[in-house]
Amino acid sequence: LSARGARVREATCYRRAPAKADPLNLRTVTMHLESGAIRAVQVMSSESLDALLALVPADRLAQATLLVPHPRIASAASARGLKQVKVTGFGDEALMETLQSIAAS
Repeated sequence: LSARGARVREATCYRRAPAKADPLNLRTVTMHLESGAIRAVQVMSSESLDALLALVPADRLAQATLLVPHPRIASAASARGLKQVKVTGFGDEALMETLQSIAAS
């Protein structure tokens, strides 16, 4: 655009950053994973999976089914030692179908 005479300014509009979690909330989540009260966890990217694993031990996260939208993310989860991984596809409807099948089992 600049080459054609436009004045261009850069504006950062999007940034990925891992969530900061409260230690008490992390202990509660870990406890619910251990007890089976949390049966499924949704992860939308390999980066968010890594951020989650930095907060929650993999052996605890492995207690739940990991729901991912794409096979590439499922492969990343498997490579990190998670065995219960389901590819949901994209969209709310696909996610709800998967959650209903988990609830029924």
